[in-house]
Amino acid sequence: MDKRSRIYSVNFKTRNIGKLSWTSRLVWANVLVFLLQACRPSVTSWGINLSDRIRSGRELYRTITPVFLHGSIFHLGTNMVSLQRTGGDVERLFGGGRYLATYLAAGIAGNIVSAWSSPNPSLGASGAVFGVFGAYFVFLNRNEWLLGNYGASMTNSITQTIAANLFLGALNPVIDNWAHLGGALGGAAMAYWFGPRLYLTELPESGRQILVDRPVVRLPRALEQLPERLGSSVSCVLEKLPGLPQQSAKPWRNGDYRRPKAYMPTRSLKPLPVD
Repeated sequence: MDKRSRIYSVNFKTRNIGKLSWTSRLVWANVLVFLLQACRPSVTSWGINLSDRIRSGRELYRTITPVFLHGSIFHLGTNMVSLQRTGGDVERLFGGGRYLATYLAAGIAGNIVSAWSSPNPSLGASGAVFGVFGAYFVFLNRNEWLLGNYGASMTNSITQTIAANLFLGALNPVIDNWAHLGGALGGAAMAYWFGPRLYLTELPESGRQILVDRPVVRLPRALEQLPERLGSSVSCVLEKLPGLPQQSAKPWRNGDYRRPKAYMPTRSLKPLPVD
């Protein structure tokens, strides 16, 4: 009866052999755009974050295009390694729709904060990556009752990562720390309002206990499922192309894994609120 509540399940399809997660797709998109920058330098000047034009309300597309632009191979590599290491976990916990919405919203927030706080042009996916860190931090703190010691250790790790990068950014005038800070706050805000908020409830007939996801605000179902539907459509098109190898590996199924001991609750279980 509660439109915000849905049974919570972790999406393990991103671990299928031969399948690309949306984190991997974002990495490849950044790599391809960087190659395009190398071939056509005008792409960089077209999409870079220019503070005066954003503050004046002109060319607002520059709030999102810098997320896919990078200044060097080292710049690209550091951002993509950070995204690949953390983004996959956040994608599985949030689902494709909320993950992509968080990533893009954090990137936009970072560019807006940068434009209003610094006159210097900037580019890079680091604001969006910091948004992934911020979203992960909120998820771990909000659901610590379930994750226990694992959640506490991961929270400390994420906190140290964010603090260390902000400290290094403050020492280097070339690094746009305003974009990092804005992206982290944007990702945290997205996770707070739209991210998973887990409760334990009991089914009335069987008495079986299940995890329920009841966010503060539920994104439209079509938006949440858009990445999966788009990914399925692309996969169907690719499978029909001649000459491409067919995947024979069996996909993961719900129940084909055992929950690690570290994920077991170590505190009192949190019931579903009634309001």
